[in-house]
Amino acid sequence: MFQKIVRTGAALLLAAAGLMIAPAGSGQPVNGASSQSLSGFYSGIRAPRQQVVRSAREWAALWREHAPDRQAPLVDFRRNHVVAVFAGTKPTGGFEVLIGEIRRGERRATVNVTLIKPGRGTVTTLALTQPFAMRIVPRLPDRVEFITRERER
Repeated sequence: MFQKIVRTGAALLLAAAGLMIAPAGSGQPVNGASSQSLSGFYSGIRAPRQQVVRSAREWAALWREHAPDRQAPLVDFRRNHVVAVFAGTKPTGGFEVLIGEIRRGERRATVNVTLIKPGRGTVTTLALTQPFAMRIVPRLPDRVEFITRERER
């Protein structure tokens, strides 16, 4: 019981920070390369959105909308793109976006996304949240399909 309370408290502290950053190399491998991930619970982007960012100009515009008071992470768009998924505004905490496996072909890629929702009886913050996840990945083909699945905690 005590461990559950401590874990819940830690999760609430992370939620209050609104941002979780995984160090470079901790993301899922994409065709043998590592990637950098960024996720959190608060964003200036209020509507659901799935986007592949392919240029510095697109990245600057997205970041201004997402977090205008913070500096955008550096991305080398000669080698990389950013996969960004925003769940939109949710009525409570307990929601989370996970970018899973990215399958690549010559002409198209598929991005698997999971939206985790609070299950019945889950303790959540009673605040509006805007869960999101972004991942810097090696350049993707022009056609990218997002497949989203939902599951409960």
